[in-house]
Amino acid sequence: MAQDFRRVSTLVLLPPLLVISYISAFGVVGFVGFHLWLEHVAMAGSEATPDGWELEQEDWTGGIEKGGTDPSLGMPVRIALRSAWFFQHWADNNAKGGNSPSASALTMLFGRPERGLELAEEYIRWAIGYLVAAKKTVPPALLQRHVDVLESIGTESAMMDAWKETVFLYSTSSPGSLERAKLIFKMGNLMARNNNPDKAVEFWKEALKIRDMDEESLITAELTPAEQRHVVDVYLQLSALYSVRKEFQKALEPQISGMILADRFLHKQAEVSPAHELHRLYLGQRGSMFLIHSAMAQFAPSSDIPSALRFLDNAIRYETKVAKELCTGNYQTPTNPAFNEPTSDEDASSLIITIPPSEPSTLLSVHPLYANIKILSKPSATMLRDARRAIVQARLLQGSILETLESPAANKVAASAYREALQWAGMTVERGKSLGIPEAEVMDLQRRIESLQKLIELDS
Repeated sequence: MAQDFRRVSTLVLLPPLLVISYISAFGVVGFVGFHLWLEHVAMAGSEATPDGWELEQEDWTGGIEKGGTDPSLGMPVRIALRSAWFFQHWADNNAKGGNSPSASALTMLFGRPERGLELAEEYIRWAIGYLVAAKKTVPPALLQRHVDVLESIGTESAMMDAWKETVFLYSTSSPGSLERAKLIFKMGNLMARNNNPDKAVEFWKEALKIRDMDEESLITAELTPAEQRHVVDVYLQLSALYSVRKEFQKALEPQISGMILADRFLHKQAEVSPAHELHRLYLGQRGSMFLIHSAMAQFAPSSDIPSALRFLDNAIRYETKVAKELCTGNYQTPTNPAFNEPTSDEDASSLIITIPPSEPSTLLSVHPLYANIKILSKPSATMLRDARRAIVQARLLQGSILETLESPAANKVAASAYREALQWAGMTVERGKSLGIPEAEVMDLQRRIESLQKLIELDS
């Protein structure tokens, strides 16, 4: 009873309290100006492009192209949604290590950065409750925003609510549409996070049925760029799950299918533009991730060290190329990571040192060519983060494989692999956080380097 009373009180009091707090802090003019900025600048829409990047944008009920919030929802709901946007992005910025004066001030006012996600969720939940109470239709876009925030919060209750709302969105989507396929994919992701991998696999395989096509039809189908990215992502999730579970024979099928499709889609890209280039880099970056999974499959069951290291070598080269293109804006000839087999007389421990020196410290931010285009800014930043993480993981795997040789020479090369991985990870936990590298990965690398260094000193 007390909990219900608190919920009702929150639903009734939240918007006026929010308005009062804004006006108290900024005055009436500041309040109005701030919300106008949110509506027309921060939450502005994105024009449709042939590559479908607008489909990756957040729709806060105003429509992807128009942006903002839907006027028909009423001012209280629109204020709540703008506030949700504000707090969600404050939390996202802090999660990436943002330390601007405004972010620091918000942390002082509201506490830990995670509180931003909680506040965003509360405002969206209030908006949904308000519309339901007023017997108005809740826009699917609003439910989708709620699901995304709930996923970011990640608690058991939040994930349960995210599942329920995703199932509802699925029930209202069009059969065979990309929208439905993405929802099924999300349902698989939720199942995986809920420690139900078998169910996750079922959903992911179902998510491949775009336009009601089966998997065989995908090989020759003419898919849109947005559909291409979706299909490759689904295969990558299947490959990753099977690889982590050491089901390498099962992992082989999505790896081969994913690489074939990524290669076919890649060579269809003829037009040169930032949007096309980003799509090409996306496919190549995902393709190199398949190589990392393949290296795990090559090494684990047969201890085929040369093949495993060669796959990792190719993946690192391509991921470095992706990072450089994103940070410099220089287009390069479209290529795809290849399954190059090493020759039989190659020394496994020497493969790693054939990689040209990289410059991770100079590849920190996306070039204005992408960053200054609203529709490309977020996906390009995400791709740079993914490329860095892939290099870190590939170097870590290289070092782990070389350590199994138990020789002084291999240990030295393994230590070099770990050191370069740590450079890509930012060297410190705090710097790694700003680059999107989990704290645990940075600390693991530091521990491995320290341990190997002691072993090397004993051997010398």
